[in-house]
Amino acid sequence: MNETFLNSTEEVLGCLFLGGTTFSVCAYAIFLCYAIYDYQDEKPAEEKSPIDVLVKDLLHSQFWLLYDICLIGLISLFTPPITNSMVYLVSHISVFLLNFHHVSLLILFYIQHLYVFYPDDCANVDVSVMRRKSLIWKFILTFFSLFLSYLVPSQEVPV
Repeated sequence: MNETFLNSTEEVLGCLFLGGTTFSVCAYAIFLCYAIYDYQDEKPAEEKSPIDVLVKDLLHSQFWLLYDICLIGLISLFTPPITNSMVYLVSHISVFLLNFHHVSLLILFYIQHLYVFYPDDCANVDVSVMRRKSLIWKFILTFFSLFLSYLVPSQEVPV
């Protein structure tokens, strides 16, 4: 197992450059998420809506997804033999986080649709109940999408 995948200095520098670029982009995305999160906290009370709470929940899932992407970048740059078994665990976690983030975005859009087009139905909705129900639906739909992906796998296209 003492093989090297990088045979020249150019390949090493190329991998380090791409890894550094990935970390820079992830760090900037995390910075932007924190800025949006702080903006949601600093809004005056009369401007806050229940959608702001759901945006903060969406940013939580975005944080976890970005941290996972940074972890995958770190593993791909420095892959000693110890981390080979950890790569499978991280890849399964990243699939779950990606599905969870997409479902969170879908639920946020659905609730925004309700608030825009049916404001009378959403007039007296308790924020904590809405947040709890949306969290439950996020997990249900995420597990459903993972189960559906397991039942009907996508066909690989030959190159």
